[in-house]
Amino acid sequence: MQTIADQLGVSKYAVSRSLSGKDGVSETTRQTVEQLANALGYVPPSVVASARTIQLVLHDHDPVNSEVQLRIQRGIQRAAEMHGYPVQMQWEHEARRTTEAIRNGAGTILVGPHAPIPAVERQRRMLPVVKVGLIAPLELIDQIDVDANGATAAVGLKLLEYGHRDIAFLQGRGRLRGRTGRYRALRDVLADAGAQEVAELYFDENGGFLDAFKALRATGRKPTALVAGNDWIAVAAISDLLRSGMRVPDDISVVGYGDYAAAVQTTPQLTTIRVPGEEMGATAFEMLREGIERRSDPRRSPRRLLIAPTIIERQSLRRI
Repeated sequence: MQTIADQLGVSKYAVSRSLSGKDGVSETTRQTVEQLANALGYVPPSVVASARTIQLVLHDHDPVNSEVQLRIQRGIQRAAEMHGYPVQMQWEHEARRTTEAIRNGAGTILVGPHAPIPAVERQRRMLPVVKVGLIAPLELIDQIDVDANGATAAVGLKLLEYGHRDIAFLQGRGRLRGRTGRYRALRDVLADAGAQEVAELYFDENGGFLDAFKALRATGRKPTALVAGNDWIAVAAISDLLRSGMRVPDDISVVGYGDYAAAVQTTPQLTTIRVPGEEMGATAFEMLREGIERRSDPRRSPRRLLIAPTIIERQSLRRI
């Protein structure tokens, strides 16, 4: 650090902050210090210590999806162990700390709705990053995701095959991007088939379903099938329907999303879309390992890879 400071005419403090990636120096100073350090053959101790360590950063914002995230984590860890890569895991949603994690490993896998990481942060030491889940439009990062929209469209076609013509999509609260995408996929495939437009229900997931459902029926709609934004919404809907005297699936069918543990702990057991979390995790690791071991050309366009989920048919769905 003293050698770099002397050659550049800056303080040793500025060199230290630049090499550690911390705040307190300008971007111009940081880049100048790093260029000279690279020319002198400097390798940061953290890089030496973590030459094969995978940073796994799980977003801690949405507990609803934590079960799928744990499956993804398991898939990553098992694949990494097979290839001799240690995994350092943390739950984090703050962009600054996520960026620090990226700097401190051989490569990083981000799981969940992380904010986009500026390209300069990923490219500073050419460290590969893979994101599992939704990304920003044209975000410059490799991505693994599940074909949730395709699976929901397939559910719509199955409902048509089973005789259902009046169908509602249960959003729950808010306009979450993933759920909205699945609703649109269901709406579009049914519209193409000439079916009635899919009704869309928003409600508080802690007891608001029945009021929303009754309001829909008051408009003249009498859905025979409900497609839920996730399994928790589906289970809550089944519970409310049973308490109101409606029978599932005799009076109305219900389909979930995720295949959480709750899907088989309710009566009737839930027909749902199984998200292949372990396969997604293993595939994310393989994509990351390729970047680590082959040092892919940084000019290569980011890749998008969709894993096909599976429709798991149980007792909550019937033909009419």
